[in-house]
Amino acid sequence: MRQRGLTLLEVLIATTISTLVVGSAIWLATEGLGTSRRTGERVEASEEYLLLAKRLRAELSCTYYSPLFADSFQGSEEELSFCYPTGKGLRYVRWVSNAEGIWQQVREPGARQWRPPVKLSSNWQGKFFYLDQDGGWQNTWHSGEEESLPLMVRLELTGPGTRELTVALAAARAIPY
Repeated sequence: MRQRGLTLLEVLIATTISTLVVGSAIWLATEGLGTSRRTGERVEASEEYLLLAKRLRAELSCTYYSPLFADSFQGSEEELSFCYPTGKGLRYVRWVSNAEGIWQQVREPGARQWRPPVKLSSNWQGKFFYLDQDGGWQNTWHSGEEESLPLMVRLELTGPGTRELTVALAAARAIPY
């Protein structure tokens, strides 16, 4: 009578094949998780960029220049401060970019103190630049010295990639008093 069973060689081959199949499945699963995480980070960075763009455009579209408020628009590479009228008075806004991200701080009409800063982005850092009347980009701006607003504000962002956000300011937003 013949015994039925597997030889040692058959067991070794089956074990090797099983190990390769299981190892490949584990590798594919970990690669898929890594890709999913990276995609999520990219989506988050893109959403933050769109939020920054929308918010900066909306607020800068309201800003104006008046000789009575010489400090109505000031900027450096790291900080941008401006004000704009609301139904209750002037709203002051400050954008700051540092190694921790991009922050916004607001002082509402009639308030004596600034609200605590709000972090708008932790993925991006940036530098502000200002387009003068002669078409040159400056790294600082003071409306009291220039007696006007810059034509445009550019925010060069670095983080997960490099992006540039340019906002045109309405040239007619000058109030003579």
